[in-house]
Amino acid sequence: NEERIGVAIEAREAGVPPPVVSFFFGSGDGGKTWFGPVRIGPPPHIAGPRLQWEFGQGEFAFSVWYRFLQPRGFYFQRSTNGGASWEDPVQLEDGSDILDFALAVDQNGTVNVVWPNAEGIVNSRSDDNGKSFSTELIIPQEPDVSLQPRGLRADSSGRLHAILRRSIYPPGQDEYTDVIYLRRSKDGIWSNPEAILWANRSG
Repeated sequence: NEERIGVAIEAREAGVPPPVVSFFFGSGDGGKTWFGPVRIGPPPHIAGPRLQWEFGQGEFAFSVWYRFLQPRGFYFQRSTNGGASWEDPVQLEDGSDILDFALAVDQNGTVNVVWPNAEGIVNSRSDDNGKSFSTELIIPQEPDVSLQPRGLRADSSGRLHAILRRSIYPPGQDEYTDVIYLRRSKDGIWSNPEAILWANRSG
């Protein structure tokens, strides 16, 4: 539906300090009329929600976010009516902070999420509009290295492109960072990471 428009915003509720929540507003007629606000994402928290969302095919919309409150974890949430309401969230990973992640829906409607866990950077994908996910490791975790996804996009040829920030902490040396790029082919094969930008954070 080319006339669908959506936006997720953050707002502060009453409290000291005031907690932050997310709301979704949507339009199915190119912005002539709007619905909302619809609550989306994690419960209110002073740290604020970390949330990304995308439209899928048909009336599907998808969101991923981190929940700071117990049960802490990384969650997926979907809508089957263009964002007018959202189903109960499904936990993709529990425990440790997952503050950097990226979401994209490709031309076939496949939902893709790239995010870090204890093993490294993983790609979770769903071919059934978010009912189930399969997960593969695409960059193994290395000692003294931190990886943060910064972007994920699908192109019209069926390929998926990922950008990540890499911070390296060599023992006894200055920390430095670079930006790495990798892509998944139409056949589902991920390329090796390639550094495309380098910067020294420690001078």
